[in-house]
Amino acid sequence: MTAKGLRRNVEAFAIHEVTEERIIEVEEMWNEWLSNSNTVLKNITDTDVLERAELNSHRISTQTARKNLKRPEKKDELEVTAPIDEQDEIDAWAFDEKCKILIAEIPGGTNNRWSQANFDKKTFREYFGGLPGVNGIYRLIMRNVLWDGSLGETKIRPTVSVASKNYRIELANPERRQYPADGKPIGVFAKIAERTFMYMIVFPNQDGYEALYELVCSHRERADRLVRYQTSVAELQSAAPLLPLLYYLT
Repeated sequence: MTAKGLRRNVEAFAIHEVTEERIIEVEEMWNEWLSNSNTVLKNITDTDVLERAELNSHRISTQTARKNLKRPEKKDELEVTAPIDEQDEIDAWAFDEKCKILIAEIPGGTNNRWSQANFDKKTFREYFGGLPGVNGIYRLIMRNVLWDGSLGETKIRPTVSVASKNYRIELANPERRQYPADGKPIGVFAKIAERTFMYMIVFPNQDGYEALYELVCSHRERADRLVRYQTSVAELQSAAPLLPLLYYLT
């Protein structure tokens, strides 16, 4: 079972009550098919089957190499290839232009614990699907993108809703960054599938921050409120085309 299949596929099934006679008819049909197909059916350990499987592996490796995600070239900078964790990781975490994007200012929190990020109730409920007032039941699959384009560890994060009306989601801080003295980090989230999110935290002085900050400011309704802005992939591309998160755009 691949990561893509588990996250992206929609599985459907039906249950039908049938008579014993109908069951016998179905079994007879199945056995007839097996008999008619006997000359072309092969055991999983058959040499031809193993050779075909080897060809499939080669094809997948070739496709992966061809799709290997590369950072857009900047002036006076060599192209950098982003490493891939596993063969099916690109497809499992790739997203298209219909993906829901969230751009959000990340508050500092207490004791510099900014990675336990607070969100407003609307974003918590409508974008992440959290349940206000409910803790530890609704869980998210979260994975951060590093600046070389590689993926961080997949984390299962419970949504947290506390009495103070704070709605929190824990984010990764692999570089153990301190909250900046000037400016607020900006989180960019892509909703890959239901309850599944890929994201980056962009700090002041990092590539794309100024453009993202301008976008945030253009949607600020009140000076004393943090911005949580849901937008399109196209607008994110226009604002920050070199953002490594966009390596995974198909």
